[in-house]
Amino acid sequence: MHPGYTRNNIAFTGLLTNKILSGLPGPEFSRLLSHLEPVSISTGEFIYELGQQISFLYFPESVVISQLYFLEDGASSGVSIIGSDGFLGLTALLDAPKTGYWAVATVGGNALRIRMEEFRREFVLGGPLQKLVLTYANARMMQLAQRA
Repeated sequence: MHPGYTRNNIAFTGLLTNKILSGLPGPEFSRLLSHLEPVSISTGEFIYELGQQISFLYFPESVVISQLYFLEDGASSGVSIIGSDGFLGLTALLDAPKTGYWAVATVGGNALRIRMEEFRREFVLGGPLQKLVLTYANARMMQLAQRA
């Protein structure tokens, strides 16, 4: 946790529970801080819709997000759940700029969001952020393989 960081007079002290962001060393977190925007997301609110261009990555703090696929018969299938241990937008970071799923808040709450280009700029530098993201990507792939 990075106590004392503020942006536009908004303290991130009690807010920062996301494991990826809180796992960053001070210098890397500081570079992202000015680009992080706190958002409140309501239960049932769609964050991404199918085929939407992904402009922001979301780092859940208290919100829980489900990724859904709708089948031809109209039924839906929950593919993954994202909470404070990860982030929404991994596929866009890995060069799939449009969503292949719907993302909806199943439990309303708070998140931090950042523009894709700002996050990608830090990601391509390598270092701790890239390592945390790739470790998370590996865990997500393992979860998806287990569900298959």
